[in-house]
Amino acid sequence: MLELLFLLLPIAAAYGYYMGSTSWKNKKQDKQNIKTYSYLKGVDYLLNNDSDRALDNFIDYLKNDDPSFETSLALGNLFRKRGEVDRAISLHEQLSKNQNNHLDDNQIEIIRLELAQDFISAGLLDRAEQILNDMIDIPRQRKKAALLLISLYEQERDFTRSIEISLKHRDVLGQQIDKKIANYYCERAKGESFQKDSDKSISLYQSALDIDINCTRAMLSLAQIYVYKKDIKKALSFIHKIISLDRDRGMECLAIVKQCFSNKADPEYRKELELLVSSTKSCEAIVELAHVIALTSNINNAVLVLTNYAHDNPNMKLFSALMELKSKDINSVGSSESILQIKSLIDAQIASANKYSCKRCGFESKIMFYQCPSCRRWSTLKAIRGLVGD
Repeated sequence: MLELLFLLLPIAAAYGYYMGSTSWKNKKQDKQNIKTYSYLKGVDYLLNNDSDRALDNFIDYLKNDDPSFETSLALGNLFRKRGEVDRAISLHEQLSKNQNNHLDDNQIEIIRLELAQDFISAGLLDRAEQILNDMIDIPRQRKKAALLLISLYEQERDFTRSIEISLKHRDVLGQQIDKKIANYYCERAKGESFQKDSDKSISLYQSALDIDINCTRAMLSLAQIYVYKKDIKKALSFIHKIISLDRDRGMECLAIVKQCFSNKADPEYRKELELLVSSTKSCEAIVELAHVIALTSNINNAVLVLTNYAHDNPNMKLFSALMELKSKDINSVGSSESILQIKSLIDAQIASANKYSCKRCGFESKIMFYQCPSCRRWSTLKAIRGLVGD
């Protein structure tokens, strides 16, 4: 009997090992299944535009394992994007101080850059600036540190320092920085009163054009200054450059062209409007041209112009102007009043519609912004086209 027990001991040990191993594998598989489920649910929420729940699941996915360097960075980014900046800061600081991570110099630098982004998101700009000023002297981190430092100064509305950093590191930042620098010069010029010191404003706007020769914002502002200085020829020369570069600047150009001519019956005014219309197809410019034709020629010619443009590009502004002209050509007072009532409803719809849209994020606005309030990109807002646009 005793011999039989000794014979069974190896079998019992093998069975115990097998059961323990199976149990460990099952637990590991369960853990992996939970992790995979969190990831797939995160993807599903992301596809359904539920970004908050997607972030929650991705965070669970990353936390269900021993964090590596890359996993910790991803987790910190998710915390920051979800607005949990304090958790992102705590994670990145802990990661940088942990001596057991055996991180190389490049990884430590990356963590510090992440920490700088955390501080910027938290509004701790001084602490972020301190880190970035150290990082910008390291060649491999120079580009990212410079971009973050520029963004920081931009957030502080310190455009002088934004320009300084941008120009100093322009060689690594590439051509895409030129549009930003031009806008920084324009922001500086905007802070000056051109009525008091037009030469300084002109110099700053010219600096913008030296960086970006296609900066229509600087050209529009220069045209406005030269209208103020009564140099109409110079103002119109900038308008001609703008409409050759950007057909979506029709409304802004029209506002300046109107200021150039006090006499709406001036033949030169009509020529400028015709050039503006042919280059931009701006509906506001077409309406103004029709009004000038009605004033200097006759209503029928004005109606014909509006009808031709409305046929090719149906638009409420054109229809409203057409109804206004038609109401003046109707003998019956009752019919004229009915048309004007309908026109007032259309005008109300036009007034409530947005005029500009960001080409990057879709943000819409009734007024022009040179920096999109939503995505913070420069020079991305353009005139909305279509039925209720320009």
